[in-house]
Amino acid sequence: MAYAYYYDIPPPLVDHPHERSHQHQNLLSYLARRPPHPETHPNQPDVDIRDAVSEYFIEVEVPGTKKPSEITVSWTGSRSLLLTGNVARPDYGKAENSQVEEEKPEPHSGGVHLLVGERRVGPFRRYINFPTDVENVSVTLEAGLLKIRAPKKGYTEAAATKVDVQHE
Repeated sequence: MAYAYYYDIPPPLVDHPHERSHQHQNLLSYLARRPPHPETHPNQPDVDIRDAVSEYFIEVEVPGTKKPSEITVSWTGSRSLLLTGNVARPDYGKAENSQVEEEKPEPHSGGVHLLVGERRVGPFRRYINFPTDVENVSVTLEAGLLKIRAPKKGYTEAAATKVDVQHE
């Protein structure tokens, strides 16, 4: 006779809706709990690509990025779009408008500590390959979302034609 024992799993601090360990780490670095080197394994931001009749709509998540100069968008060929940049956490140091005359040491003044770090920060790199008209691509940055409109290459509206079916 076989017995089955069921134990409750200890609850995590927060739930993890997007487990991304497969994207960031290989098995050995996951077991060692060390993040990979950002030069060899940069982050890959999440991307939505929509296909319309005459163009592609691409949305890339770059949270915390406010200036377009923080992101580089370049073509590496006639089909490859390279997105690079850096996503950083905001610095929650002292308040900018606080005016303290003298520094008084607080009992637990170790600074701000990160309790849960689910967002991917650091340098990122993402390649997107698709046939597009390179000269007419437009890129905008809005609320941490990089929006790219890329017209399809050589798109022409095809006229409706009838194709005869042959009988053998």
